[in-house]
Amino acid sequence: MFEEDWALLGLGATQDLAVIKRAYAVRLRVTRPDDDAEAYQALREAYERAQQWARWDRGQQPSEPEPAPEPALLVEDDKPRPTVSATDLVHAVELRWRRGGDLALSQALGEVPLAQQAGLSIAYADLVLRLPQLPDAFIQQLLTHFGWLDDFRSERLIGPHRVHALQEALADRFVRPIEDPAVLAQFAPLLHLHRLREAGRLQAARWFALRIGQPVVSLFDRAGSRLLHRLGIAPTEQIGLRSLFRVALLGRVLVLLLLLTLVLSPTAENGAALFRRVFGALVVLVVCGAAAMTFGVGAWNGFGLKDRRSVLRGHWQRWQSHRLRPWLGFGLLGLGMALAAWAASPVDVPLLPWLPYLLVTSAGALLVWPRDLQHGIVATGVVAVPWYVLNDWLSLPGGLAISLSLALAWVLFGCWIAGRPPTLLAWLLRPMLNTLNLCDRWGYRLALLPVALCGVLLFNGLIAARGSSVLICWVLSILALGLIHGQLEKWTLREVNA
Repeated sequence: MFEEDWALLGLGATQDLAVIKRAYAVRLRVTRPDDDAEAYQALREAYERAQQWARWDRGQQPSEPEPAPEPALLVEDDKPRPTVSATDLVHAVELRWRRGGDLALSQALGEVPLAQQAGLSIAYADLVLRLPQLPDAFIQQLLTHFGWLDDFRSERLIGPHRVHALQEALADRFVRPIEDPAVLAQFAPLLHLHRLREAGRLQAARWFALRIGQPVVSLFDRAGSRLLHRLGIAPTEQIGLRSLFRVALLGRVLVLLLLLTLVLSPTAENGAALFRRVFGALVVLVVCGAAAMTFGVGAWNGFGLKDRRSVLRGHWQRWQSHRLRPWLGFGLLGLGMALAAWAASPVDVPLLPWLPYLLVTSAGALLVWPRDLQHGIVATGVVAVPWYVLNDWLSLPGGLAISLSLALAWVLFGCWIAGRPPTLLAWLLRPMLNTLNLCDRWGYRLALLPVALCGVLLFNGLIAARGSSVLICWVLSILALGLIHGQLEKWTLREVNA
């Protein structure tokens, strides 16, 4: 029992009642009655038992322990002390530290009367902000004593501006490790990869990064440098992890190249023909990916409307949050279909109807374009599949333009309802919603892979050039890729939880 009491007070067994009272006062700074009544009561009882033990050990008659003073009424002791300026206290404490080291500094800080602790804390906070080159050991002792970074009363004692300035100045020098189990569980895959690198198991780390892929990269990007540092990943180690992610991406490209070779090899007459087909497929993948990235980022940015130098930036941002925005966008896409039908009819000036069609369709697409950048890139790449399918199914005048408007409306409506409660209408958009799920879990590159695979198979004559064949190939590719990648991720995460 007594060992627990001394541990609560942060002391070894002692007969000095003044030392016990000072330790109790220090603990009160981080144990507030209205925040944690149970912890406060345990501290109070430990203080009273420690006093009783100290009197007994000194040979005094056992008596009732002195009641623990309340936080607001606590004083250092009953002896009157002369008032000393905070500047003089700083000089006196610093002199003790220079003569006796860290232990002397801790003792000197503890001997300062409680009534003057707030002034001393302010003076030292200003000193640390003014002289950031002070030794780490000296500042660490001040942090431990005054609790600038973790005491809930620091803002009230020294002012919020000082606390925030100290947090900014000392965040990189004195990193507080994260101990929250929920946060550690969330970043468990990234921490496991870091431990593999620290242990020198580079091959195991590369294999792990290759298997899990984008989820770890997303965790890394979302955390930021400061949070990663608090998780135990130093800035130099963060650079190493970034290089490891590049190696894993290159490995995935090589795996894709191997799969293309296996898929295209049955139709190639010889090695040269196989090389040409694989190279052509890679060119198609790169060009389509670059186009999706360019148009997706451009549409997400409003083709310059979000730029700070744009005079329409404010109007565009306000309109982006307007509740009528999507409905107006889909209405303009419907108007674009009507203009396409008109453009397909005989007119005296053939190009005249196509100009309003392009303007109206573009404006409608921009109004309902996804706010999420990765969803926008996926929408740009995916729209080619429903466009091809609908153009094959529709045998109307102006079918190419009408099918483009319908494909845009289908893809963008899927992006709009993604994440909302499921409805019957969602089943008509299931391929698009599954594609967005792939994007959210493993990134836009994997989400666009089924589209690229359909294009490669179609151009090499491995599937029929019909809309139904392309649609079936695309849907099956999405399902197969999600299933395979999901099982691979589960298998990989078992290693983390083992």
